[in-house]
Amino acid sequence: MTDSVPNSAPADDVAHPVEEALQSLHASGGRILVSGAVGEDVLCGLARKLFGDGPRPRVLATADLDAAAVDACLPSSVPDDQTAIVRHGDARGSAAMHCDGGVERPPPPSWLRAFRTDIYDGLAGVRDGVDPSPSEIRVGVLTLRPLLDDNSPDEVASFCRLIGSEVTLSRGVAFFGSGLPTPTATLEPIRDVVDAEVRLRWEPGLDTPEQRWVLQDGTTKSQWHPLDITTDG
Repeated sequence: MTDSVPNSAPADDVAHPVEEALQSLHASGGRILVSGAVGEDVLCGLARKLFGDGPRPRVLATADLDAAAVDACLPSSVPDDQTAIVRHGDARGSAAMHCDGGVERPPPPSWLRAFRTDIYDGLAGVRDGVDPSPSEIRVGVLTLRPLLDDNSPDEVASFCRLIGSEVTLSRGVAFFGSGLPTPTATLEPIRDVVDAEVRLRWEPGLDTPEQRWVLQDGTTKSQWHPLDITTDG
């Protein structure tokens, strides 16, 4: 993918309704869920494509990726002044249950709200003074695993909806890498608040992983086709 979200799903392999929906997403912004039991290298490879190459405002938010994985998720030669990295490990730790003199105290409020605020701040920083074109702004949250460990699926779905709404105010694209297998009931509430889902797999015997785009109705989908994780665009 370069500067066009639909390029992630090759037109010659995609049913017309999917291509049409992705063109609409490119024009007005939207929310994308990523699922599939694949390795971190595959998830990061797709993230590079969803972030897009060339100069553009980007926010990568994470509570579980290390520095090497963060670098792997971003396209090469990304300008520092156009990219915000939001980490939330410290706040997540502070939300754990505390014990005082053997008496268990209730945890402080979920770190999810603070994480969302940090993402808003990062987004405000990269789009300050920018008049973005459609789908120019890209925001990625990778992965959703720690969020789902500490919060209910409905709470995480609300988080994704709010982040996505803020991003689409600027006609940007927000994507959420679940880090979970596709047939996971936990993801159902999140599917209800996104416009499309990218399902990933790497079947035994195949040289490359594959991707399939699925619309919110869950039945309109593209064919499986190769995902080149060696390039940015």
